[in-house]
Amino acid sequence: MKEVNKTIVDFLQNSNPNVIQFIGTKDGAANMSHLVAAMEEEARTLNAQAGPEVQAHGPFVVVALDAKNAFNSLKREAIWRFFQTHLGGAGDSVEQRQAWALLWKYVEAHYGVEGRLRYHHGGVTHFLRSLGGVHQGDPLGSVLYALAVHRHLVAVANKYRSLPVRVVAYADNVFLLAHQRQALEAAGELCGSLQGVGIEVNQAESMVFALGVGAVTQGSIWFGEMLLCCHRVGLRFHCQ
Repeated sequence: MKEVNKTIVDFLQNSNPNVIQFIGTKDGAANMSHLVAAMEEEARTLNAQAGPEVQAHGPFVVVALDAKNAFNSLKREAIWRFFQTHLGGAGDSVEQRQAWALLWKYVEAHYGVEGRLRYHHGGVTHFLRSLGGVHQGDPLGSVLYALAVHRHLVAVANKYRSLPVRVVAYADNVFLLAHQRQALEAAGELCGSLQGVGIEVNQAESMVFALGVGAVTQGSIWFGEMLLCCHRVGLRFHCQ
């Protein structure tokens, strides 16, 4: 299992230079927290300097997206699709291919057929069909979720190469760092993409942070554009 874990972590954190995903562990939460704090500090510093890049493309912002009931809402087809497209991937070592094959056997055994949820009421046993999401209590649930949404994060990052969008994710939380226009466009596209696999972003818990913008006038064009873009994608705007 150690090789399986290493293969998963390497894939999620090294398959794209602008995308890093942490899986649902204590260390993953701590690492994500430190990295997001570093992103916020970088945005604050660059905006405070108000250099030519900021003047040309607007300030750097951090977009924080939170999903609604994501682990239960994820379409299982997204899990299957990952393995259908990735098993035996070019460039994988023999050990990595064996690790993916072992994980796929687990998915086939536990997610290959619909689950049946049983509950008792009034002395009668009832059954419900379980067709979506990862199983409650599945120790690999957060891993399967991360693998299923990974391609959506990478697709957004790949689209913005001249002015990169950096993406950090932990469980169902996603953070994007980029110039305000690129960040908000990427956020909107990611929200739409995730809807295709059953995941809806919780707008009440999602926010755009513009940090260290004291040197960038709030009455400027970018500020009005920011408010309009936030309104369009339904995100709250927080300026410091």
